[in-house]
Amino acid sequence: MNRLHLGIDYGTSASKLVLRHFEAAGGERAYLLEPNDRFRIPSAVSFDGEKPFDSTRDLQDALKSIKMRFAGDVTGSLRQHFYGELKNLPDRFSSGDLVTLTVWRLLSIGHLHAVKIVGSLEFKMGMSLGIPMSFLEDKVLRESYLYVARVAYHMYTNYGPIGSDTVGLTTARELLDEAYFAVGKKPPVPEANVRNWLRSETEASMFWSFRSPATPSSTSFCIDVGAGTTDSCFFLIKDEHIDGQWVKDSIVFFGAHSHPLLWTLCPNVKRRKAVSKFATGLSTQRKKPTVGFLVITLA
Repeated sequence: MNRLHLGIDYGTSASKLVLRHFEAAGGERAYLLEPNDRFRIPSAVSFDGEKPFDSTRDLQDALKSIKMRFAGDVTGSLRQHFYGELKNLPDRFSSGDLVTLTVWRLLSIGHLHAVKIVGSLEFKMGMSLGIPMSFLEDKVLRESYLYVARVAYHMYTNYGPIGSDTVGLTTARELLDEAYFAVGKKPPVPEANVRNWLRSETEASMFWSFRSPATPSSTSFCIDVGAGTTDSCFFLIKDEHIDGQWVKDSIVFFGAHSHPLLWTLCPNVKRRKAVSKFATGLSTQRKKPTVGFLVITLA
């Protein structure tokens, strides 16, 4: 049986998906998925009365920043996390419901691409959900997003992929209630296994840089500028002398932090210039040439 793993970067404004195929011809391969010929998948959620839920269209009247609204709801600090327009949610649906449905939809996209890549339905696909480092360090947010990941994965493995861009509200409510009940009966995830479900966005973004031959063993500084948070951290790519040659062996994070979104500090037309200036200012403050510098803008 083919084994695959879907890495979900669930973003505030857009999400990204990377699918790893462990049994690919010639060895393990990774694919950046591009549904509808674009790798940024809108995270907005739209409704039309009692008509279906849709997490793929970027409509003007859609509910946006649901990821951050959910963070504000579970912590009781909405202003600290959510900066968008506070629109009414559909009756009987919470922000957590919408986040869970969105992650199920992202799993569905990954599944449909896996079918094309493998060429059959003979595969098993696991998942991990990328969240800001500050969410991972906060007990309430970590447990909340862990629950989202488990429920969404239960929906995928038991109900299959959504299969289209929409799902009826009545059906969605019934499936959510069933999944919440089923996951509630399962034993809790041991603390040592939480990282099998959740990864910090910064760690996930550095994985392929670590694997790349073009990235040397060194200490680096990384900034991940998102629409809801800005993560930054120092990390060390270590090498070991094995069989007569130096081989990159591990990656160690010295620390990471998430800031309130940098994106709102400047008008839209100046965003990229501001980030570039911000990055340049930081890079000129480096004292040692052995420290690399990387800026990742995903929003």
